[in-house]
Amino acid sequence: MDAEPEWKLRLDDLLRNEKKAVVYTLATSEVHSDPSTADFGTIHNQPRARSVVHRSFVELYGEKKESGAVILQTTTDIRSAKTSQMRHRQNPPSSENKPDAEIVWWFSTPNVQFRLSCYTHLLPAAGHPWRDAFPIDLTGRRENGVDWEQVRVDAFNALSPFLRASFARPPPGSVLDDPEEAKTWPVELPQLDEQGADPRVKEAFEHFAVVYLEVDAVDVVDLGVVPNQRSLYRRQRQGGWAKTRLVP
Repeated sequence: MDAEPEWKLRLDDLLRNEKKAVVYTLATSEVHSDPSTADFGTIHNQPRARSVVHRSFVELYGEKKESGAVILQTTTDIRSAKTSQMRHRQNPPSSENKPDAEIVWWFSTPNVQFRLSCYTHLLPAAGHPWRDAFPIDLTGRRENGVDWEQVRVDAFNALSPFLRASFARPPPGSVLDDPEEAKTWPVELPQLDEQGADPRVKEAFEHFAVVYLEVDAVDVVDLGVVPNQRSLYRRQRQGGWAKTRLVP
């Protein structure tokens, strides 16, 4: 059962035809107590959304590939707010371990929307306290394993010099008291060179993390056909995907 799911084939086709459609909306939920209520311990889930650049789909192996699993890869600053809104789990996805993020991906020319419900996996620097929660068998590759730190290096070096420099700034979302300070930030940074890296590059790399989004369900709405069509795909624990047609 190593064939890619129907929805993934459709998504691949759209990405080939719409080269600029590489940005999607990633939504998470921020859990916090509300001090304005009588019960200070009241827990609220506040939606948070941001635009994210799609980097790639992850190559899978063995049973993971045969199961029809699909994992997207993107990147982030480990200090950004969204990282604390993603669960850091050592256990694999299960009925008790619910997805914690959702992607909304709109393709304007064919008028097609994808909503992907996902489990998140964060790959921060080797010394980061969240690193131990990263599932090292994520790709299903067991023979020789995966050098995850090299994966992080390659992903960092693949960024543009301008984007690499953004990881050497103060934490995203922190208060900027003096706008003039921004003029001191690096505008571009070279790739990481282990033989003699610029200290600013090393600092940026420490803040750099890879985000993996393991898809659990996909809702596809096609408004480019009449009558409109909508399908829901759910990943099955025994492998494969179940498709249900819905009213658009």
